[in-house]
Amino acid sequence: MLISGMAGVGKTTLAVHWADSVRERFPDGNLYVNLRGYDAESPLRPEHVLDSFLRALDVPAERIPLDLDSRAALYRSILNDRCMVIVLDNARIAAQVRPLLPGSGRCAVVITSRSKLSGLVTRDDAHRIELDVLDSDAALDLLRRILGSSVKDDLAGAEALIDHCASLPLALRIAADRAAAHPQRSLSDLAEELASESNRIEAFTVDEDDASTVRVVFSWSYNALPAAAQRMFRRLGLHDGTDISLSAAAALTGVTESEARKSLERLVNAHLLEEPYGKRYQFHDLVRAYANERANAEEPRHERQDAVRRLLTWYLHHADQAARRFGPARRHVQIDSGERTQCATAPIFTHAEALNWYETERANLLAAVQQAAREGENQLAWKIAASNRPYYHLRKIWNDWINSHQVALSASQKDSDAQGLAWISNSLGVAYTSFRRFADARRYFTEALHMSQRLGDPYGEALALSCLGDVDWSTKNYDDALEHLDQAIQIWSRLKDRWGTAMTYRGLGRVHRDIGNLGQAVEHLRQALEIYRTIDDPWGEGTILADLGRTYLRLEQLTEAIRALQDAVRSHREIGNLWQEAKTLHDLGEALDASGRPAEAQEARGRANGILEDFDSHSNNSTPRRDRNPQSGSQK
Repeated sequence: MLISGMAGVGKTTLAVHWADSVRERFPDGNLYVNLRGYDAESPLRPEHVLDSFLRALDVPAERIPLDLDSRAALYRSILNDRCMVIVLDNARIAAQVRPLLPGSGRCAVVITSRSKLSGLVTRDDAHRIELDVLDSDAALDLLRRILGSSVKDDLAGAEALIDHCASLPLALRIAADRAAAHPQRSLSDLAEELASESNRIEAFTVDEDDASTVRVVFSWSYNALPAAAQRMFRRLGLHDGTDISLSAAAALTGVTESEARKSLERLVNAHLLEEPYGKRYQFHDLVRAYANERANAEEPRHERQDAVRRLLTWYLHHADQAARRFGPARRHVQIDSGERTQCATAPIFTHAEALNWYETERANLLAAVQQAAREGENQLAWKIAASNRPYYHLRKIWNDWINSHQVALSASQKDSDAQGLAWISNSLGVAYTSFRRFADARRYFTEALHMSQRLGDPYGEALALSCLGDVDWSTKNYDDALEHLDQAIQIWSRLKDRWGTAMTYRGLGRVHRDIGNLGQAVEHLRQALEIYRTIDDPWGEGTILADLGRTYLRLEQLTEAIRALQDAVRSHREIGNLWQEAKTLHDLGEALDASGRPAEAQEARGRANGILEDFDSHSNNSTPRRDRNPQSGSQK
């Protein structure tokens, strides 16, 4: 079903209401996405939506393909056995929607758009419902539900109000709420006021439909706000993200959270802002456009730039604090004094809080990198991107990782910022290594190495050498791997950097295991494990325990192998590293089988398959194939 019509006519309300009303007919649940098709800066691309949908369908992040066609194929194969409602809200073109259509006839799809999307009707058999503005009876009924007897008492005024709102539901709702807030004034008086303001405001046109009334009604509500709420409204129009938290809104406006809350509540009460869930706020897209217009008309350029810089710095501070929970001993981006003064100190997160913050702010973090680059805040662009990398790595969010880092790389190139180029090149190298695109990974690590040498940055140089060693190991170039890792360990030793030393010992342990030097492999891995435990790095500890278990298995030291692998499983689970947990459970099953404990081995494999069941059921493969798995264990 395709619901089309002008902005503010009620398409989303109808779609969501219908989906809710037929819930019992679709027992497998529903999927919803706002495609932001008419957002000039950040309409959602179908591959990003598929990433979110597949995660919602319990596909492990590591099993989500990188390219659009493969994602769409996996999505359709999963939905083939499901009975669900899928709401694709606010689409702009058919190409944005088509990859999101399921192949199964048991799923219902509702699409909303301001455009007619005729291609979906002719090619995809969509049934189109075109919404128009309310007729006079429906418009009066809406006013009666909000205003009660005052409509009957002043029917002429109500009809005039409807006329000035062009019977558009969104405009009528706002106008009616204003009338309800001023019961001492007649509807005729309010209609006259609206007509007077209409004469002073030029037309506001959307998609060739004359929606001047929408702009007038927005201005009506906006002008009635106190100055602080007006400023909040304008500043929110500068935000490119999908929604905003109370804390971020305070940073954007340059006020305390208490002051920000008061202004946000006023905007919600005026129906200029929505609060779909606690302390997070979002605009209707028409209102967003009006807020941005007011900001550009009323705010001096330097004030708009300062506001955006404060918001971007807020994201940097919080992302930096969250990243530190994923690896407290490694080097993090340096936040200079100017950036620190732009924003209040971010909270100290626990690991669970950091992960939850990243999950909540994911779309906003990608938008922040893009907005920073577009505004010429190039250092903020690469620093935010670099701070997001640990989260992207843990959750295997390939598109956001690569897209944000490509934007950040271009931003660094504009400034000839060698530090930014080194950081981002290294991070891109890790992304491509994880996805087994080793030629791309080697190219980026080599660039990071050259930039670090140019900067005289031994830390960055050692990091790039360690990462090159990882690529060499992955491609079985063991002599090159040993050379790169030996060079790296010498630099780490001079720097007395424990995290880098542990990471490189792990690389050496894996290489020596694969070339048959099992005793030396165990020695290096034990050295790495001791360091990771000392520096409180659960990610590193889990991966080392898993590598030790595999090495003990090769040595036929089965008791040691089982103990190490069980400890690794617990460590992976504690930090939400599901892919490594599944891999390690399969290794544990192999060790238990070798120990003559087949029932326990089967139980371990069953737990692994439970994690990967969605993908495995569609690949007809009951255990993960090692040649297809991303090498996701390294954390550079």
